[in-house]
Amino acid sequence: MKVNKMQIIAIVQARQTSQRFPNKIFAKIKSKYLFEIVIDRLKKSKYLSKIIMAVPNNKNNILLRRALNRKKINFFAGSENDVLDRYYKTAKKFKAKIVVRITGDCPLTDADIVDKVIKGFISRKVDYASNTNPPTFPDGLDVEVFKFDVLKKLWKETKKKSDREHVTPLIFKRKKPFKTFNLFLKKDYSKQRWTVDQVEDLDNIYAIFKKFNFNMNISW
Repeated sequence: MKVNKMQIIAIVQARQTSQRFPNKIFAKIKSKYLFEIVIDRLKKSKYLSKIIMAVPNNKNNILLRRALNRKKINFFAGSENDVLDRYYKTAKKFKAKIVVRITGDCPLTDADIVDKVIKGFISRKVDYASNTNPPTFPDGLDVEVFKFDVLKKLWKETKKKSDREHVTPLIFKRKKPFKTFNLFLKKDYSKQRWTVDQVEDLDNIYAIFKKFNFNMNISW
C-alpha cells in the first residue's frame, strides 16, 4: 500500500464522564491537561498528518469542548456511548485513509511506538495493526492502526451495543478475518499500569514525570 502522510490521522477519544475517575481528562501535570500531554507527544510522530480529539456532543461534556476550543485543538463531537460511530464520523469528516486510535487518558503515549505500529501496518500491507494482541507493552501505550475501509465495515456490521462502545472488538471475530499485524516486545511489561483510570494512577504518572524533572517529552 502506498501511503502519504496526509492520509494518516490520529483520533484521540476523551470524555469528562468517566465513572471511576470523573473529569480525569482535566487532571493536570504541572500546567498541562492530560489530553494536552497526549497531543504534544503525538506531534513527534513522523507519520501523522493530523491529530483530532473525538469527544461526546452532550451537555455533560460541554466543558471539555470549551477547553478544546480555547486551546485551539481540532475535535469532532459525536455520540458518547457509541464510540464506534464517533470514530467513524470523525474519520469521515477529516478524510482519513488510515486511522490511528489513541485514548486521551494515556499521557505516556509514545510517538516512536505509534510510528513503529504504523510502519508495520504499511510494510506488511495489513488491514489492522496494534501492539495489544497480545499485549507486551505497559498498559497505557496502546496503539491501534486500521484502514478507514475497515472502520466503515465495523461501523456497518457491529450491532451489539457493548461492542460499539469499544470500536474494534469485532476485528478478530469476523467470519472473514482481516489481515493483521502485532508489534510486540521480547519481555512482557503488560502488567505495568501507565494509564489513568483512577486517582492513584494519576499519582503514579505524576511521580514518573517528576523523576524526569517534568520533561513531558521523555520516551517510554
